[in-house]
Amino acid sequence: MTNCVFCKIVEGKLPAKVREETKNVIAFDSIDPIATTHIIIIPKEHIVSFIDIQKSHHETIIDMMEVINKLIQARDISAGYKIIVNGGKYQVVKHLHWHLVGGKLGELNAL
Repeated sequence: MTNCVFCKIVEGKLPAKVREETKNVIAFDSIDPIATTHIIIIPKEHIVSFIDIQKSHHETIIDMMEVINKLIQARDISAGYKIIVNGGKYQVVKHLHWHLVGGKLGELNAL
């Protein structure tokens, strides 16, 4: 998608601090973190939202979960973390993405 900020990161047209990358997935630091660990995990393929996931995306979704698991271990946050998926009016960027947050949480404690 031409105006998608996350697609531009995937294409290397916008910078991002990449934490993990696979054939199907890229994970990078949030530019607006709400915790000491706040990493965005996205599929490289443009999938608009959670409700747009299809059976054909199975491998990509498994990769997303494996990347999150690896990040939880690498960041040593297994004692406390959240995986957040926003949709509809709560999804700012219309490209499927999951937030991994952990460590010291800011305003997220209310969730």
